[in-house]
Amino acid sequence: DQVKQVIAIEKDDELSGFLEKTIQKNNLKNIKIINNDILKVNPEDYQDFKIIANLPYYITGQFLRIFLAHRHQDSFLMLQKEVAQRIVAGPPNHSLLSLSVQFYGHPEILFIVQANNFHPIPKVDSAFIRLTPITYDPINEDYFFKTIKMAFASKRQTLLNNLKRGFQLNKNEIEKILESLNINPQKRAQELSLDDYIKLAKILPH
Repeated sequence: DQVKQVIAIEKDDELSGFLEKTIQKNNLKNIKIINNDILKVNPEDYQDFKIIANLPYYITGQFLRIFLAHRHQDSFLMLQKEVAQRIVAGPPNHSLLSLSVQFYGHPEILFIVQANNFHPIPKVDSAFIRLTPITYDPINEDYFFKTIKMAFASKRQTLLNNLKRGFQLNKNEIEKILESLNINPQKRAQELSLDDYIKLAKILPH
């Protein structure tokens, strides 16, 4: 009764049927159940929505790639605790996952849900997070994701070496680019901020 419409995506046939009967029994007019796999749903079919999901852990990465790139309001997600902690991490603990998510929104862990709150009890704790959409100055998304992919190509290598190899530039060219942005060439990929990568993506030759 707080919203105009709820669209619930439920893959399980039995549970989907149960939900349909419950809706009819309670004469609820603003809930629509779609018996489908969320990974097969096109977010372009919907506008100006919030995402509220208790995600199966094994589809988290796929789900985020599909839905975060689509313009919508806040997302509220129940995730595996360790995944949530990786998503909210910043320098010096950035990763491809944290940067990929934070490019689209600001993540924060709202609270932890212990494993014993579920039945059957899983082997891991969960975390409930909010992702608040953010916007940047115009930037080519493909350039951004190519930049972070090249930067993280080898975690043991310096940023200088990874970018040199990834963009097929010589050492001096990469050093000049990094120094122009006040980035130490000897840093490693996980030590840079999101803003550092956005600036890099704009200046590197793609």
